[in-house]
Amino acid sequence: MDFYRKHAHRIEHLSDLLLTRAEQFMAEQGTPALPPAVHAELMQPLDAGDLPAFAQALREAAVHFVMAGNSAEFWSLLNALQSLCQALEKAWHSQADESGERALDHLQEQLASQTA
Repeated sequence: MDFYRKHAHRIEHLSDLLLTRAEQFMAEQGTPALPPAVHAELMQPLDAGDLPAFAQALREAAVHFVMAGNSAEFWSLLNALQSLCQALEKAWHSQADESGERALDHLQEQLASQTA
């Protein structure tokens, strides 16, 4: 939980950026939007108690995104998303360390490269 408390704002910010970018990509490709329940879970304010549900919603979003496109840009975002899910799961089980911070850094770099 310490990892989550330390990085809560950053996790929410990067997740919001990722979701926005993914939805833009899906709209450009003419693919369906995220299922409403997944979208709703990802848009709720995140607190420590919601971490498992949030990580699960991110995983469901990733599966949906895989079906939406096959570009190198999108695969790099999905890899970063997978790293974030793993970091969140470790945080929930109090096992997060510098690997969680590396996952957040990686996601931030991937998102920055997509918007540059």
